[in-house]
Amino acid sequence: MSEPSVEFRQLLKAQLKLASTIDPELLECRVGATGHGWQRCQPDVAKPAGQNVRVDQCDHCDMIRRTYSGAKYGEIIRRIYVSPPGYYLHRPEGFSGRLMSPAAIRLTLAETPGGLPEVRLPDE
Repeated sequence: MSEPSVEFRQLLKAQLKLASTIDPELLECRVGATGHGWQRCQPDVAKPAGQNVRVDQCDHCDMIRRTYSGAKYGEIIRRIYVSPPGYYLHRPEGFSGRLMSPAAIRLTLAETPGGLPEVRLPDE
């Protein structure tokens, strides 16, 4: 297996640096074991003709998910996500690939002192 290129290593280093700046609550929703904790809310948008709207908000990061479904059969027509500030990061200059892969974020957490919680053993 060949060594990664210098450019790839530089871009990965830039991603890892960005990962260390993410708010821990947002990070938990993006790559954590639990993911988003959706709570159903009152619709905050007008209901389009012939459709229903269901609005959910994450208890952890405040992301909003609006699900539009058909009024007659209930089929999902579309979903719109409204992310909180800081959820997405800007791409490093010259980077055209996927920004902040879950693997890069997990690696950063594992290398950061205090980044990962210790294992809790069940009481005996």
